[in-house]
Amino acid sequence: MSNEFKVLVAGGFGDLKGKVFRIGSIGEVGRYHVMRTISSIASAMNMLGIKTNTEAASVAMDRLKALG
Repeated sequence: MSNEFKVLVAGGFGDLKGKVFRIGSIGEVGRYHVMRTISSIASAMNMLGIKTNTEAASVAMDRLKALG
């Protein structure tokens, strides 16, 4: 994801190792950054042949807008 989308992720550790991944950020994070990250994750998963919910990004955007 780093090379293709400029989004850095890392694996979980402890009890979560192999079950989750972590997303880090440095500095300000706004709606654009959240949506770009969600989109990048969905695209990377699709590239790996993992099906994603195509409506998930729209739901996320609606919820971000509702936050103000």
